[in-house]
Amino acid sequence: MYPPAPRLERSALEDYVLGDSGIRVPKGCVVGVPVYAMHYDPEFFPNPEKFDPDSVQFVPTEKTDVPLKFAIGLGILNTKNITVGIRERPER
Repeated sequence: MYPPAPRLERSALEDYVLGDSGIRVPKGCVVGVPVYAMHYDPEFFPNPEKFDPDSVQFVPTEKTDVPLKFAIGLGILNTKNITVGIRERPER
């Protein structure tokens, strides 16, 4: 399973400090999000090599309460993608 983009990049719109880490992100700094690496982290996705459409649902953890998986997309097209993924999955 491969995400549509291996990483996302965004530019900081203002100076920012990451949580309690003290890491400063100055305005204009390009920040990369390693989407591919996140999807293969077994801390968040057990058995990351196994195709499991149920794993793309909302995945709250003690670290975050936001959806983590971007493999089939988020936003307005997400419902259609999940429906196709579930319909096409092998029977258990």
